[in-house]
Amino acid sequence: MRTEATQSIMFLHPFLERMRDLGIPRSIISERLGVVPDEIDDPAIQVRANTVYAFLRWCSEQLDDDTFCARIGCQMARGSWAPLLPLLTQKQTVWQFLTKFSAAAEGQGGSASYRLEVEGQVALWKLKRPATAASDAVFADATAVGFFVEILRGALGKEFRSDQLLAVTSKLHLIPDDVLPATSILHGASGMTLRFPASWLEVATIVVVPHSGITEIALPAPNTKNLVEQTRRIVQRRIADPDFGISETAAALGMSVRTLQSGLGKAGANLSEIRQEVRRSLATEWLQTKDMKIAEIAASLGYTSSSNFTRAFRAWTGQTPGELRRTKCAVNAENKLE
Repeated sequence: MRTEATQSIMFLHPFLERMRDLGIPRSIISERLGVVPDEIDDPAIQVRANTVYAFLRWCSEQLDDDTFCARIGCQMARGSWAPLLPLLTQKQTVWQFLTKFSAAAEGQGGSASYRLEVEGQVALWKLKRPATAASDAVFADATAVGFFVEILRGALGKEFRSDQLLAVTSKLHLIPDDVLPATSILHGASGMTLRFPASWLEVATIVVVPHSGITEIALPAPNTKNLVEQTRRIVQRRIADPDFGISETAAALGMSVRTLQSGLGKAGANLSEIRQEVRRSLATEWLQTKDMKIAEIAASLGYTSSSNFTRAFRAWTGQTPGELRRTKCAVNAENKLE
């Protein structure tokens, strides 16, 4: 079981792009999210949901715009959210879209669940979050309102009437009037519920044309992740940190330590073996291609001393790091003479 609700970092990419447009360094963005810079564009990386919510609040503060998240939600619905483009570019009814969206949300970290209910002539589209969600979740709720209202507005076109749509959500002031007027919002409840005529469910959504130059990224597909490979990538990025252990690796993948250990075990692997494999591969590569001192390579691989690194390298290859480097130099010299 997951220890805490998480979200793929890909959920955030429209927000990340906006922050980059403001000139905010990648290092500051990654620090806010508790990841290293190279992990920002990796769909495998899961960020704690409450960290995501705090990041959304921070983004709004940087722009001094409480309605920023709702507006980003609208932009997502128009094609700026790459992970959902496969769904946005399909011909389908609103009913089909919401059903597929609900299914896509399953298994993405447990931060939100979506359910469509039909009561006679009324449709209810509900977003619920776990009880552990922090108060900053209101910014994610506002994003959802903007996104789904725009989906409905696009489908109905000139037939869209805000007085037939009621949004029950967390904070009124986070939703701008041009997204939904205050008369169509009830605030105070956590999560989100959209109430609209059930007849809207049979209307076709607009087929979104992807924005030119949009990055091709996708949410990780539940149950099809190569856990060993994802673990290896995370370990490689954090290999210099000797304190980055099983708990930190599991958190980066959005799962409990037990789940990670079990999954790796079924694949015939464990974290220690993966770390050693990464160290061996990087050490061999760097010794032959980089102008780094052996002590620098040892530190970059998370070893506390050069002697520990040398012992490990000899166990892997039968050579010391210096011997491998000298052999490589000799081979290069011979090739030049030829």
